[in-house]
Amino acid sequence: MIDVATPHVADLQSTILIVEDNPNHLLFMTDRLEAEGYKTLAASNGEKALDLIKKKPPDVVLLDIMLPGINGIEVLQVIRKKAPDVVVIMTTALDEVDKAVESMKLGAHEYLVKPIKFGPLNTILKSVGERISLKMEVERLRELQREKFALGEVVVADPKMKRIFSLAKKLGETDLATVLITGETGTGKEIVARTIHLSSPRFEQPLVVVNCGAIPKELIESELIGYGKGAFTGAAKEGKKGKVELAHRGTLFLDEIGELPLPAQTILLRILDGQPFYPVGSTSEVSVDVRIIAATNRDLEYAVAEGAFRKDLFFRLNVAHINVPALRERIEDILPLAKKFLHEFNQKYGKSFQGYSKEAASKLRAFPWLGNIRELKNVIERFVLYEEDSEVRPEHLSYLKRDLTDIGSTFILPREGIDLENVFKDFIVQALELTLGNQAQAARLLGISFSTLRYRMDKYGLKEYQKDATLTLSGRKGGD
Repeated sequence: MIDVATPHVADLQSTILIVEDNPNHLLFMTDRLEAEGYKTLAASNGEKALDLIKKKPPDVVLLDIMLPGINGIEVLQVIRKKAPDVVVIMTTALDEVDKAVESMKLGAHEYLVKPIKFGPLNTILKSVGERISLKMEVERLRELQREKFALGEVVVADPKMKRIFSLAKKLGETDLATVLITGETGTGKEIVARTIHLSSPRFEQPLVVVNCGAIPKELIESELIGYGKGAFTGAAKEGKKGKVELAHRGTLFLDEIGELPLPAQTILLRILDGQPFYPVGSTSEVSVDVRIIAATNRDLEYAVAEGAFRKDLFFRLNVAHINVPALRERIEDILPLAKKFLHEFNQKYGKSFQGYSKEAASKLRAFPWLGNIRELKNVIERFVLYEEDSEVRPEHLSYLKRDLTDIGSTFILPREGIDLENVFKDFIVQALELTLGNQAQAARLLGISFSTLRYRMDKYGLKEYQKDATLTLSGRKGGD
């Protein structure tokens, strides 16, 4: 086993700001710390210290409590507000220990009594070094995540989408408003939500995704706000944190918000108003700081008129609004997305398609893509899986020849009759394939209830789609 030592704070070239009004002591501390390999800054009073911190926050501040002008306690309070990540170590005379204890309550990391001994100071700085090292590693991993997201997921060529992602980044930077994202299923609403989150000051905190349409109505409340110990039969003994609490200081993305039952809408409204809530079966109050982004493919104004969605909640969600156009309305995105998916599935299935022929590209651009990006991705995965070639040709896309926009709303019964059960089964299969197994969305496409869909799936033995439904509930499928 290889033992990797945690870097010393000096090894990371961290900066220590020494704030001390005694010039001899200031010089001594500076020389000693630099001899140990630290970078140092020096300030003889609180005002100068705050100016230096404003220009570039150091990693550590060694802060004397008794300073001329602004004292050390006041400087500490400003640092906690303006530069909360800076580690502050207070220095104090023996008769000022009560003030040092007060500073600990205000957020100081530690305090040392003068004359300062370097043994205890180095112990503290080693601990700080471990903290800084961990923070740097976490930041590196987050930066890699942001780069991967930017390079791997966001494909924007159409001017409409460029404007949308520009707006998403601006909304992320403000971090003030809730955002409602609308658009058809599969248009990329979740990608827009992730862009908002990663562009915001909350990007270091979690983005928690909840698919409101995939959670049974009887479980949605406990899923959102959690539950206490023994809240109901089958509940975990220790209780469970809800998605809202897990998103504390981060972002909660509520996909398919239009499917949220009215009781859960009331809870959400309370959270949006910044009020605390009680998890199911608990007497402990929970308060959270969370930004909410919601998405829907439904007309919420119509749902409000029908009494299926709270009017006050709609107004609270619709502070900022982004409408994501259907793929057929942003034709310039089709081929870049198709190339991205082709590369992705080449790697997945060990194939070697190099690109699209001119005819195949034209066919992709002309197809209506009623299932939007999801349908495009599904089509490309299908032919990459089954076909062997160096180029995608029109014959690989032969099953796209049927123009789905030409299907009318009236079906003509043939003279020889039909097997109605087979028709039902066929349409259910089509709906499930179009929605990639998302049963809630499939039920809406068919105009039937979720329970009716599940009954017919059981009746027709569509077990392979029931497996897909399990993936949907776990969040691996069915998101926008």
